[in-house]
Amino acid sequence: MSVASYPSSFGQFVSDNDAARTQSEVTLASLPGDSAACRKTVTFDHLAYTLERIANATVADYPYPHLVIQDVFEPRLYQCMLQELPKKNAGYKRLFPGVERYEIALSRKVPDPKKAKKGKVAALPDPGPFWKSFSQVFGSRAITSAYLRKLHATVALRDPHIFSYQKRLYWNMALSRDMTGYAIGPHTDSRGKVVTVLYYLPKNNSAPKDAGTCVVRSKSGKTQLESSDEQSWEDPDFEIVRKADFTPNTVFVFSPCASSWHAVQRISQPFVRDTIQSFIQAPAGYKRKKNRCPAPRLVEREQAEPQQKMTEPLAGYQWPRTS
Repeated sequence: MSVASYPSSFGQFVSDNDAARTQSEVTLASLPGDSAACRKTVTFDHLAYTLERIANATVADYPYPHLVIQDVFEPRLYQCMLQELPKKNAGYKRLFPGVERYEIALSRKVPDPKKAKKGKVAALPDPGPFWKSFSQVFGSRAITSAYLRKLHATVALRDPHIFSYQKRLYWNMALSRDMTGYAIGPHTDSRGKVVTVLYYLPKNNSAPKDAGTCVVRSKSGKTQLESSDEQSWEDPDFEIVRKADFTPNTVFVFSPCASSWHAVQRISQPFVRDTIQSFIQAPAGYKRKKNRCPAPRLVEREQAEPQQKMTEPLAGYQWPRTS
């Protein structure tokens, strides 16, 4: 795989550090190091900050629409998230045999064989009060709507009616820990994923350069409409367009399409890569394949005319009370 060099006009990663910050007062008034205060409930006041960061972000359009947003969480909340990460790998389970990725499920539909016919879902292990409230707030319909609207150009090409059954979408969310040796080759993500949201959780900026997510392009135009089989890093057809650096309080977001190739290079030095792997999932039985990725001009037009996007998602939404 080669590393491409493209002019800056091809839609850069936008950290939007200069975008306006929300002035919403947050309930969690803890300072770094105050672990007792961090155990308070995550609230929709914290979400309001993130919703504004999403609204102010700019979608990079090449080689497919994606977002990289820095300072995505309210800073004091982010400090608490770091403090609440499990110590010494407690509770993590290896995702696949031989793969150096370990997870703790936060939000996921887990079929219970005894209740499957009734459409019920088995309960997940309790991740603790902090992460339980986090998954409820940051897996709510409000943030689902925010990401769907931001990536409307990709989502609508695949399924223009997806907003009509938005209530049936659900979040698959997990604390993820990658250890030295982890890597994943180019892939586009499975068709059951409507939006992929990868929150980075490093404590500082000392992460190795290969810890970030690579945005990848197929020179020959390879696509994946249904599957998301991992491709080889040795395939010269793939080239790295740019990377979403593994920096604190950052999120990498995209809606899977036929050529949304991305990958993580092998972590060769001793390093622990903490993330929250989050996906807005399609309901069971969803059969639509991934579609082509939208052309840059379509993304630019939608960003220039945000008022003509979907108007339904937040209309009439009842926000839970915060206390």
